[in-house]
This record gives sequence, structure tokens and C-alpha cells, in this order.
Amino acid sequence: MPVAQNIKQTYMGIGFALIAAVGALLIGELVYLREVTTTDENSYLFQAWLFLQGDLKEQCPIIVKSFFHRMIVCDEALGWFSRYPPSHSIWIMPGVAIGYPHLMTVLAAFVAVYYLIRTGERLGVSVVVTACLILISPYFWLMQGSILSHTSGLAATAIMVWAYLVWLQDKKIFFAAVAGLAWAFLFLNRTYTAFLIAIPFAIDALVRFYYTRSWHNFKGTFVFACCSGTGAIFFLLYNYLMSGDPFMPTYLLYDPEDGLGFGQRHSIKNVSVIHTPQKGLEYIWNNLTTLNVRLYGFFGSLFVLLGLTIIGWKQKISPMFFSATLLVWIGYGAFWFEGIGWVAPVYWYETLVFITLLAGMGIQRLLNKYRSETRLPVSTISIFVLILVGAFSFNTFDAAAEEITDRVEFRRQYQKIIEDVPSNSILLLGRVHEDIKIERSFNPNGVQSDPLIVIDGLGVQHALYYLFPDRDLYRLDGHEGEPAKLVEDYDGSIPVIYAKKMRADIGEADDNDSFFVADESKDDIGRLGFNVHQYFIPGRYRITFHVETFGIEGQDIARVDVKAGYGSETLAEGFIKSGETQATLEIDVKKVKIAEPRVHFMGKGKLIFKKIEIDYQPFASG
Repeated sequence: MPVAQNIKQTYMGIGFALIAAVGALLIGELVYLREVTTTDENSYLFQAWLFLQGDLKEQCPIIVKSFFHRMIVCDEALGWFSRYPPSHSIWIMPGVAIGYPHLMTVLAAFVAVYYLIRTGERLGVSVVVTACLILISPYFWLMQGSILSHTSGLAATAIMVWAYLVWLQDKKIFFAAVAGLAWAFLFLNRTYTAFLIAIPFAIDALVRFYYTRSWHNFKGTFVFACCSGTGAIFFLLYNYLMSGDPFMPTYLLYDPEDGLGFGQRHSIKNVSVIHTPQKGLEYIWNNLTTLNVRLYGFFGSLFVLLGLTIIGWKQKISPMFFSATLLVWIGYGAFWFEGIGWVAPVYWYETLVFITLLAGMGIQRLLNKYRSETRLPVSTISIFVLILVGAFSFNTFDAAAEEITDRVEFRRQYQKIIEDVPSNSILLLGRVHEDIKIERSFNPNGVQSDPLIVIDGLGVQHALYYLFPDRDLYRLDGHEGEPAKLVEDYDGSIPVIYAKKMRADIGEADDNDSFFVADESKDDIGRLGFNVHQYFIPGRYRITFHVETFGIEGQDIARVDVKAGYGSETLAEGFIKSGETQATLEIDVKKVKIAEPRVHFMGKGKLIFKKIEIDYQPFASG
């Protein structure tokens, strides 16, 4: 290719890549509203912040459950960190540093499109054909406006394929190294995807070496393998630093069943998913059905792709691309979670590189054929087809984008409330929509976050008062987006636990539902008050049970205790005899406990349970 033409192609490639970047920027602003749509993205943001501090993890707050956030590990022994491998968090670090993480998905769009175009050129596909195929896809735009790790994954895949072809065609070993390092980045980002993609590339490299058996080819294959292997080495090292076990990835530490396979999966919070091959086939079918529209915007997109793949089939290259695509598509049928519906099929996104190149080779062959054999106005027909497909693409994108914006606006409403809370405050998420509680219980800067967001429950106000004494407390309730309210009576005291706030296995409530009453004439031995859990932080606790008792003098009417570990550990216990009106237990707590005071009827006499008072005294300093 003449130098002038090569320069022109390069500038065209940069131009189309800039269009992709500007488009991703606009979609991030206007469709995603600069918001995140998943807890996965929060996990990446948190880890990027940790990396910027020079840390891999932060010490987990001692009131662990109140800082629970999906996709983030918060473990007293191991620390506070993302459940994901590190490379996407590293990728978005510059954006997080300047407070605009979407910037890095904009850059990923540029890189992905530029190197996809360069790869297409290596396969004889024109810049315009490759650019139009990727930029006309609603699938590309819907994904590229997010901060999901698939965005940098697409860029890494494009670089890997481009460098791999440069190595094969130009015999430059340096590019074998680049291809291997790009795969290593992908492995440290989308581990399962990288593994599945690696299979056909590894086979291709070994087969080529077998047939050539040249020293130069051996060196290239060896370099490709070694540089790819750095991904596995850093993966094992990262696992060791995070979990203490090189073979325990952080995502399996978070959820030991979160791998490819069938049977019981995702046993989090005592809820298990049973994943079956039938479900896996349903997921594949659903994703195929979705992609059949979202790939190019019209129903039948996959049939067109298949036809173009057959037309443009190139020996050795097409089988590698086609098998890499199928392996990812089929492989994720063995994953328990189908994906994110409004940008589906999310787990297949990296295969858009192969899809685009396979379709591009087919279109280029058709164009070359018609240019040489007919006098048809190819440019006119191409423009007509592009406009037609573009119209379908825009309609498909617009409908999906509207759904995304509706979802994000709901979250954004609450995020605005969070941002309006005064500086140096704590925000309790109380009775809010469950999706909001899940999504917004996120502290992007750990305990340095402002405001510090905490899930209400377990009497957490008591613990917060002593753990963060310099912060005011606000509470957010309701589903209508009302402003958070200052908690006026925030003094660290533990509210009285009235009987009516508890559960009982036996007895009945009195007429005003104020007391619980058990009588031997009606009730057997059992619990007359339980199921209210309270944080006990280090210090001394005095727990007073208020009752009325009737029966034979000296008879044990009730047993009271305080349990931790949801019943597995007894902190203190005592008995109440007939005629007594209260019992007091004292406990010295050295380590944070989630405690449950309980009242048990002994099956004799009559017991009226009224309330429990808990007083706290910190240990003397020094």
C-alpha cells in the first residue's frame, strides 16, 4: 500500500475511533446520566480508589453487616476489597482520580474501534466497512456507555487480535509479546472469557509451529506463551495477597460457587440457585434472541452475520474467530447468572471483535466481487443499505436506552439526596426501596467516604455514635425521594426493647399488644421474647429484663439469656423466680458481637414479659 494511502487510512481509523469515543461520552452523559447501573461497577470504583491510595485492601469496619455491599468483600480477617480481578480497576484509575470514571470507557471505545479497524485492514477489510459494522451496532453503544469491565475487555481483545495478526503476517516477535500481554490483561479482567478465547488461539499458534518448525516461529510462539502467562502469574500473586491462597480468586472468596458449572450455585445469604443444563440452554437461547436484534438493530441480525461469515470465510483465520465466539457463547451457558437484561448479552461482549471481523470479511468479498463483475452503483447501494440498517439500529438503541435511563433516573434521584447530605455526616439507609438499598449502600472511599453510608438495623446507631463520634447522623426513608433527615436524639443510647417489638413462640399478647403473657394452663416451655438483634461494641453492658411473675414461691418461672452468633454463643444467662419483677445480666464485651436478648418461659406459673433495657458503659481508656 502506498505511503500516502496508508496515512489516509490511519487518519480515517483515528477519525472513526474518535466518533466511537464521542458517542460513548454522550451515551454516558445522556443515557447513563454518569451513573452506574450495577453493583459490579461500584466494586470496580472502590478497588480503583484503593489502588490510588497505594493499597490493595482496607480494614473492614468492625460492624461488618452494616457495610455490606454486593460484589465487595468485607471480612474482618481479610479486609475490605473488590471481589473482582484487578485490571479493569487499574484501567479506570485515571478517571476515578479526576472524579470522572466514565472517561476511561470513552478511551476504551476509542482503543477498541481503532484496533478493530487496524485488524480489519490486516484481513483485507476496508476502514469504512469495519467502522460501519461496529458503529452501527446498538449492542456496542449500549455497553460502551457503562463502566462495566467488558468495555476495557473489548479494547484488550481488539489489541490482542491485531497484534497476533501482525506477528503472523510480519514475523515480528515484538507483536507476539503485545498479543500475549493484551490477553494477560483480559485474563486479569474477564477470567472465564479470556480462558475460552485462549483455546483456539493457543491451538492455532501450536499448529502453525508444528507445520513450520522454524526457529523464528518457535521464538514467537514461546514469547506469546510467556507474555500470556504473566496474566496467570499475576492472577495467582493477586489471589495470594488478597485471600492468602494463590488458588482462591477473590470472586470465589466472595462466593465459592461463582464459577462455571451446574448444580447448587451462588449460596449467598442462605439463598441458593440450582443451575441446570436446561437453564444454561435457556440462557443461551435468550441471549441469541436478544443479539439477533441488537447486533445490527433488526430481527435476523445473526442470520445476516452467519451468511456474511460463510461468504468471507478465510482458511485458518475464520475458524479461529468463529470457534472463539462459539466457545464464549456456549461456555457462559454453564454460568448460573444470565446477565444484565437491559444491555444483554453482557457476557458475550468481547466476542463483538470476532463478530465484526467475520462480517467485515464477508461484506468486503461481496463488494470486491460486485465491483469487478458488475456495473451496479456499489456506493449508492451501500449507502442505501447503511441508511436502512441505521434506521433499524437507531430505533433498537432508542428503545433500550430509554429503559436504561428510566432505571438510572430512579437511582439518580436517591444519589442526589445522598450528595445533598451535609459534609462529615453518616447517612442511614432505612426504609427505602430494596434496589436503592442494594445499589446505594456504597462507600466509594471506604470509611473516608462523605457521607458515610450505613444500612440501618441491628441497633447500629448505638455503635456509630461511639465509632464515629465526630459525625452527625442523617436518616433516609421512603420511596418518594424525600430529603434525608437529621436524627435529633442521636446519643448512643440503646432504645428500650418492648415486648411488642419481639417475636414469641408461645403465649399471647395482652389487649394493648404491649406485653406478652404465658400461662402454664395454656403454654408449654418456650420463648416469650426473641429475634431483636443489637450490636454490642467493646465495653460493659447491663441488660435488665422487666417482667411480672406468678407461681409457687421460689419456683423458676423464666430463664433469660443473651446470645451471640445468632444463637450459637451464650454471653450470659440467668433465672427469674416467682414474685420477681426483673433480672439483670452484666456482660463485658471485648470484640463486636451481634447480640440477641431472649426470654424463655419455663412452663410453670404465669409470666408477663414487658420490656428489656440495655445500658452501655465504654471501657476506661488506657
